[in-house]
Order: sequence, then C-alpha cells, then structure tokens
Amino acid sequence: MFSSEKKWRDKKGCWRSVEFDLWCEDMEAMKSEIDKGNYCIFHIHAGEKGVSTKEFTDAVFARIKEASAEGLHCDFSGTIFDGNIDFSPFSEDSPLPKISFKDSVFTGTASFEGSVFSDEANFFGTSFEGDVSFKGTQFGGKTDFFDSVFMEKVNFDGAVFKKESFISWGSFKKGASLDKTKFLGRSILKRPNPT
Repeated sequence: MFSSEKKWRDKKGCWRSVEFDLWCEDMEAMKSEIDKGNYCIFHIHAGEKGVSTKEFTDAVFARIKEASAEGLHCDFSGTIFDGNIDFSPFSEDSPLPKISFKDSVFTGTASFEGSVFSDEANFFGTSFEGDVSFKGTQFGGKTDFFDSVFMEKVNFDGAVFKKESFISWGSFKKGASLDKTKFLGRSILKRPNPT
C-alpha cells in the first residue's frame, strides 16, 4: 500500500469526499460493514445508512433548502439514494437550485414529477435502478444526462428543457416516454459507446 493511499484510508471523514470535490469532507462518517471504509450518510453503501428512508429524504431536502436559501450550488455527487425518493415538492414556489447528482445511484423509484430546476441540473453518469418520472418537469438551465443509465421505465412526458440538454439515448434500458416533451434550447443526443 502506498503511503498516500494509507493516509487516505486512515481518514476519519468520508472516503469519497476526495473523489467528489470535498463537498462532504466535514460531515460525520460511519464505518461500512461491507468494506470497513468511512462514509458520510450520503455516500455509505445501500442498506447501511442507519436511518429510515424518510429521515434520509429529510436530510436531502434540508441540504437543498439550505443551498437555495444561500444561493449556492447543491452538490450530491456520488450520493447513494437508497430507497424511493420524491422531489415533487420542489415546484414553482420552491424550485431546485443549481444541483448536481453526478455519478449518483438511485436504487428505488425516483420522482421528479412536476419539479422545477431553476438552474443547471447535472445527472452525468447517474444510475437509476428503479422507475423514474420527470413528467411535467421544467429544466431551467443546462441539463446533462450524458452517460446516465436508466434500468427501468423513464417518463419525460410534458417535460420542458429550456436551455441546452445533453442526453445519451442508448442508456434507456426499457425505453423512455417523451410525449409532448419540449426542447427549447440546443439538444445533443449521444449514442452510447459500444461495449
């Protein structure tokens, strides 16, 4: 083991903070039974969060509301969303701020139905393992779904992409519904790399 790796492995905070620009560096970490690593509540493996789905969702929403109130970018890069989650409370009256779900994993159903993204939405490399709904969602800024994977059904019916959007079409394993979806800005539709 290299000395730099040992230093990183002995770290008390979340091991994934270095990988994701230190956004969770100061959060309390818990030890994983799977790999004995230290992770914050957002990065610990599925099934190891030690809180209910509601408590986890409350922590996610509190982080979003704090970022919104302070006009900051809300970073969830690499987060493991264990269980179902519903972002529909973030509508026109309380929109989502500039937000990143880059390289995150949603293990259950994820609903963004009717949500409003006031600024950029980054889903680059995100994995959706359950059904996903973006039905009626409004994307106000640049939206990136490049290299995201949708394992189950995904619904974009009536979604509006107001600025540029980037989507990997081959990432929809069970298809995508795009009835009445509007792309008002430049859209880049990428075919996946053959594997």
